[in-house]
Amino acid sequence: YTNAEEPQITQNLNKELQVPLNSDNINLKVAAKVDDDGTLFYEWYKALNSKMDDAEIVEGNGDTLLIDTSVPGEYYYYVKITNSNTKVDGNKQASIYSNIIKVTVLDEYSIKYELNGGTNFEDAPISYNKLSDNINLKSPTKNGYIFDGWYSDAEFSSDKITTINSSDSKNIILYAKWLERK
Repeated sequence: YTNAEEPQITQNLNKELQVPLNSDNINLKVAAKVDDDGTLFYEWYKALNSKMDDAEIVEGNGDTLLIDTSVPGEYYYYVKITNSNTKVDGNKQASIYSNIIKVTVLDEYSIKYELNGGTNFEDAPISYNKLSDNINLKSPTKNGYIFDGWYSDAEFSSDKITTINSSDSKNIILYAKWLERK
C-alpha cells in the first residue's frame, strides 16, 4: 500500500433514535475495517443542529459512545474513523465519516392525583413521555363513597378523563370525584 487505506464502515449509525429522559446505557455504535494492517481511531462529535457547525468532540470508548440522556432535546452525533498506518510510504492516515444520527431525548411529563381523601389505584403512573403507551386510568377507592370519575379541574366541569394519551405532552393533574354512598 502506498497510502493508508480509507476505512470501510461495516455498521453505520441509524438516522434517528428516540429515548426517554434519563435512560441508562444508551450506546451509539459503529463498526469499520481496513485491510492494510493499520490501526483504527474513532473521534465522536455531538452537535445541537444537523448542520453540525457547532459540533464538539465528545468522549467515546473506541467504536462506541455512551450518550447523555439527562437533558431533553434533539442532539446530532457522528464519528470520524481514521486509519493510521505508519508502514506505508505516502499518506499515513485516511479518514471517513459515519452517518449523522439525530437523537431525541424525550421530555418526561408528570401525573399528579388529587384524591380528595381517597386511596389511589395500585401502580398508578406518576409520569409519561411520547413513547409511553396510552394510560388507561383505573378507579381509586374511598370508604363510604362511589368513585365518579377523573377530571382535569377541581370543580369537575371538564369532561371525564379515562385515558391519558402519550401524545398529550404536558403535565397533568387529575381530580377524583366522589359520590356519597346512600
